[in-house]
Amino acid sequence: MSSIYLENRLVVRGKTGERDVIPRVNCKAWIDRVLARRKAEGAISNDYLFVMPSGGRIISLGDQFNAVLEAGHIVTNTFDQKFTLYSLRHLYAVQALRKGISVYAVARNMGTSVEIIQQYYGSHATPVTFATDLRGNPPIFNGLHS
Repeated sequence: MSSIYLENRLVVRGKTGERDVIPRVNCKAWIDRVLARRKAEGAISNDYLFVMPSGGRIISLGDQFNAVLEAGHIVTNTFDQKFTLYSLRHLYAVQALRKGISVYAVARNMGTSVEIIQQYYGSHATPVTFATDLRGNPPIFNGLHS
């Protein structure tokens, strides 16, 4: 589970052990609001970011995730495949690669190897990704960074 660590990092304790994760820029403000609301509701600890209504640790997110999908009428994708919690991990990896974030940085932030990112998500890399890797910065089109 996660806890705030320094200014812009999270410490995640996952199946591969404890590691730092760098969240997206707007994530810190959201986390601060969640923790402030929980404190106002009488939470004693910020050990867990996501908790049950009772404040206790979540054992499984599957049921809650499925309920959200059903409420939003988005249970399956365009290929009629059921969304899972893993779909969120896949979405993060694909979007990061398409934005030109290096395979190494994506792998490190996800707690996996470069080889796994290349194997499962490499086909989602774009010319922007390659230009970023080769040039060191995103390409500029009409005076604007893409």
